[in-house]
Order: sequence, then C-alpha cells, then structure tokens
Amino acid sequence: MRLIPFIMGAALLVAESATAQGWIRFSSQEDFFSVNIPNEPTVAPTTYTSAQGAPLPGRVYSAEQGQRRFSVTVVDYSPIEAVMLELRKECDPEAHSACVGDTGDGATGPGYAKLDKAGAVDFATWNIIKRGSEITYFAWSFLDFIGGRWMHLTNPDGSRTYYAITMHQDRLYIFEATVPKGEPEPGIFHQSVRFIDDQGEPVRYDYLYHNGYGRPTN
Repeated sequence: MRLIPFIMGAALLVAESATAQGWIRFSSQEDFFSVNIPNEPTVAPTTYTSAQGAPLPGRVYSAEQGQRRFSVTVVDYSPIEAVMLELRKECDPEAHSACVGDTGDGATGPGYAKLDKAGAVDFATWNIIKRGSEITYFAWSFLDFIGGRWMHLTNPDGSRTYYAITMHQDRLYIFEATVPKGEPEPGIFHQSVRFIDDQGEPVRYDYLYHNGYGRPTN
C-alpha cells in the first residue's frame, strides 16, 4: 500500500495530462530516489545545518514549469557523528554537556549526534513551520512503508505548497511542490516518489520502516 493523503481525483487527471506534455521520470542513483518531474532538474550542492549545528552535505534537485516549482532536497546524515566529534573540540569546558555528548558508545553520541539524527524529520518540519505560511494539513503518513510528515500550506500570495518529509538510510528527503493559486494539487509529483536501491530497483518494505531501527524485509 502506498498512502499519499493529499492525492485527489482532480490531481490524478492533471497527472495524466501533464505526463502527455512531456514530464519525465527522473532517478538519482547518488541519492537513491526517483520522481516524476516536468523537466531535467538542476542539481546544486548544499550545506545543511542540523539542529545541533552540524554542517552536513546535501543536494537540491529543482525544476520549474511556468509558475510551478518543484524540488527535492536530500541531506546525508551519515557523517554526523564524525562531524560532531570535530565540533565538540570547540566546546567551552564549562558548557552544558549537550555540547560534548558522549564518545559515540552512549545514548547521545558526540555532540548529541544520535539525537540530532533521530530528530531530523521534526527539525526539517519546524523549519518549514517557521516560514509562516498557513498550514492547512499536517499528518504522519508513509510511502512504501517509509514513514514521514505530510504538509499543505497556503502562502501569502495564495499559492499552495505541498511537502513530503521523510528519512531513509540516513538521508533526509524534503519533497516540495508549489503551484499558483487555484491550481490542483501536484499529484503527478508527490504520488510518484519512490526510493531505490543501489541497483536502481524500487524499495518496498513489508512493514513500517523507521530510520535508525534496522531495515524490515524489502
């Protein structure tokens, strides 16, 4: 079962029309996802700052179609413990223990790296909330049994932005689509999201996957 709560019949009709207008199936073997997108995306490196201040490597895939904007931000959390080991060298000796954390064998990790990674989806969600647009839908859901957050927002200009935020194999994914006021939801984009393995094959689990808790049967 693939559960995408914001997909409606009208969006599916638009999906069929949009596909005929030249949308492509884009796959990233570097970041292990695929998605329908209106054209070949621009790919730009980025540095993402985690909740505990770790600078993490990432990429932003972006495409436009008229006034419609689509992007996928992928952040690699796998080096966070090594990054925080370096950052904690700068901790004030009198600082709160959260600056130092443990050596990596404990519950928090260096600089609270383990907790930082565990809260990555919530931190990304909070950054979206802080932008101030009206939130009209907020829920936990999943696709291919990989859990995440789903959000609909109405922006000051009346445009609508749709987010899917999730984490898989220590990568944070933020799927974002914005359409002008009055247009249908971009179902062709969000409903098409798949995660792929190192062979390019779709990943689908038999029960719920939570990053950091081991991998269910694929």
